[in-house]
Amino acid sequence: MINVLFIAMEFAPVNTTGNFRSLKFVKYFNSFGINPIVITLDVESAQKIFKSAKVDKSLLDDLPSGTEIYRIPCEDPDKYYSGKFRTFLTIYFSIKDNIAKRWEKNLMNKIEAIIAKHNPKAIITTLPPFSAGNLAAQLSGRFKLPLVLDMRDGWTKWCISPYGSRLHYYLTYLEEKRIFKRASAITTVTNQLADVFKETHKDVDPQKFHVVTNGYDTDLNFENDEEIEIGRHDNNVEFNIGYTGAFY
Repeated sequence: MINVLFIAMEFAPVNTTGNFRSLKFVKYFNSFGINPIVITLDVESAQKIFKSAKVDKSLLDDLPSGTEIYRIPCEDPDKYYSGKFRTFLTIYFSIKDNIAKRWEKNLMNKIEAIIAKHNPKAIITTLPPFSAGNLAAQLSGRFKLPLVLDMRDGWTKWCISPYGSRLHYYLTYLEEKRIFKRASAITTVTNQLADVFKETHKDVDPQKFHVVTNGYDTDLNFENDEEIEIGRHDNNVEFNIGYTGAFY
């Protein structure tokens, strides 16, 4: 069993969309000879940052007994959004979130002791938030540890909102490329997203990219289900519909 640092800003019991993949990674890492040392935000900080998130302590039931979790506070984000003009400056003059910038001091004050105690052999981090990538790359260089990136979403070509300018896009592209080059391996969620990364960064070794799909870890039993032709069914038939989205 080898120890690794697992940096996940979104993590249980704070119930964000991004927490689930991280949670399941930690649940099953032991099966692959990996003992994750989880580095995450403290619950109070995470609730302030991910404002719609609730705390669901039942999520912690998935964690193996004895999982080491370090919950490190983050500077309050409110001052960056204290008014409309300050909010505009914060957003427009940034190419990523500022969570790592606000978390870095507290993290760096503790990380050396954590590494000395656990002697990890690698760093794994999961993005977004995208600022975690630069922070993990810094730690990788400082402590001479291999870096593994888990890309739950696209970054340069995420495209959920327009870039402020071509310069915003280009600077994001350069940061993504720099961190990809630093990484020893990059996991992502679909073959399509892996292809997007390879196409965007042709000078990054394509062999670095590996697909670890999302999924369920419960039994889905369809043995007694009947095929039903849509449009030709009894109105009393109950349908269960699963939708995985068309993002990638």
